Amino acid sequence: MKTDLVRILDGNIFVLSDGSGDLEAKPTVPCGFYSYDTRFLSLWRLTLNGERLSPLARDDPSYFEVRFFLVPGEPTHYVDAKVSVIRERSVAGSFEEQLTVLNHSREPAEITVHVEADSDFMPLIVAAQGRTPKGRLYRRVENGRLHLGYQRDAFRRETVISSTTEPAQVDERGLTYQIRIEPHGQWTTTLHVRGLVLRPDGEDVREHLHPGRRRRDRFRLERNLQQWLGTAPQLNCDWEPLERTYRQCLVDLAALGYSPLTLPAEALPAAGLPWSATLAGREPIFASLQALPFAPDLARAALHMLGIDQGAVLDDFRDEEPGKILREFRYGELVAFEERPQAPYYGAADVTPLYVVLLDEYERWTGDADTVREFEDEARAALHWIDEYGDIMGDGYVWYQRRNEQTGLENQCWKESRGFLWSLGVAPAAIPAELHAQAGLYRSILAERRMLILLDNCRDWDQIRHLLPGTGGSLVIATSRRRITGVAGQAGAHPLHLDLLTHAEARELLTRRLGDEAAADPAAVDEIIARCGRLPLALALVATRSVGRPGLSLPAVAGELAEADGRLAGFGDTHADLEAIFSWSYRALTPEQPGSSGCCPCTRAGS
Repeated sequence: MKTDLVRILDGNIFVLSDGSGDLEAKPTVPCGFYSYDTRFLSLWRLTLNGERLSPLARDDPSYFEVRFFLVPGEPTHYVDAKVSVIRERSVAGSFEEQLTVLNHSREPAEITVHVEADSDFMPLIVAAQGRTPKGRLYRRVENGRLHLGYQRDAFRRETVISSTTEPAQVDERGLTYQIRIEPHGQWTTTLHVRGLVLRPDGEDVREHLHPGRRRRDRFRLERNLQQWLGTAPQLNCDWEPLERTYRQCLVDLAALGYSPLTLPAEALPAAGLPWSATLAGREPIFASLQALPFAPDLARAALHMLGIDQGAVLDDFRDEEPGKILREFRYGELVAFEERPQAPYYGAADVTPLYVVLLDEYERWTGDADTVREFEDEARAALHWIDEYGDIMGDGYVWYQRRNEQTGLENQCWKESRGFLWSLGVAPAAIPAELHAQAGLYRSILAERRMLILLDNCRDWDQIRHLLPGTGGSLVIATSRRRITGVAGQAGAHPLHLDLLTHAEARELLTRRLGDEAAADPAAVDEIIARCGRLPLALALVATRSVGRPGLSLPAVAGELAEADGRLAGFGDTHADLEAIFSWSYRALTPEQPGSSGCCPCTRAGS
């Protein structure tokens, strides 16, 4: 993605443009006006007498507003333009642009001002790849306003463009003004662009969720920013650059503030611009942790919002499990039609433990024990998830295994290689940004060492090959829950395919974990082995849960497994009824344990 784009934002509503303020979206240049995970403008181009404008200068007074100073044609080192344009833009709930055309000559100027507009209504999460719309694009002119729209069944989005200046010639391609400016005079108009999330009756959904909520504008955003800066700790020192840097950091933190529809009066940090300008789990937790000495309210808002969306059921499509904290939440077309699972999506292993860490750190910094008591149910549910679902191997570690094999997130592996290289002693500043350069550095380090490297739960050969040493005496063991093709032809690779446990091996595993109880009831053991499909993971889960419930007999365990239905496709084996095992474990909770949030606030049995 181009890094020289001009950006202004208000939460998850933002505008990306080129240096002159024009928006011309391409897969490699994701310009546009975005709101709630949809691009509402993909084209916004200003011309004077058919000529494009070039930038002379730019002023960025705030994160939500920008001014472009432009001239027609190509600029030169000695510009003697008879006409210039000031383009003042802000985003505050909607997109507003004030155009001012100045005549610097001694003669009147006849000028045609044209603003060309269009929208592809691209979902944000695929804006970089491009996509053919599955619905119907439409455009119409109504009451002097240009309406650009998209509809797919009941899903509707619409962009409404209007102007304060009459007469504007509005057609389906944009707005045109035929103006006359007197010598040394100027002409001004303001363009309003609203992105609407429409219900079937044509009303904006957001207007009905919070009918008493005032619409945002740039003056209100400015007041909010000044209030934010006024409540933060003040830094006074004799080195002015440090004071300026500290203030800018506070402004940048305020720029990330995102108020979700569920909590319109609270702001938590969004994940980042542009692809992650949404509610996420990991990013607001880290940002809130780092900002605790300066803005502890961010942490409280993050705890509140993430607790509201905490997992409550087993849902393979969204990778949801009781007590799990979400990874991200999206509003766009792809999640509305369940082509993507992010509404919300829970595919992450670290966010749930981090939620508990944030709650503890918040109390440590603020002394606010009331907030800890308020979110006690959510914290206990998160701790229960760590024990019951995060520790899927029964070894005391939190693992990641997606349930949704089609559209769920895979293990990121080499994508997280910066931390891998850091663990090998490479300073963060010395880690290259490009993937192949990282792989080369990794191999050069291993060439001088003898190491055993374990790569667990690999997806395919392409994921493994970057992590193989080039030369030297290191050994790599790569495990996978599926057969990996392409390994046999690689030099030094020795594929070893492990089948299911035999019945005798499965019985030995249970006997080793359950002791004399397994030997005393062979029929129940046989039933459990059959229900677990002779998979070691399934057998280990059942054994661990059975040990934690000493009053439960093995025939009762086999009976409860028989009552549970469904399969956990994420483990990739149709012989094992693993979802039944998880469901059986969840139903074993006592009636007093589920909390007010609808989750499972409990800890490991006996702890």
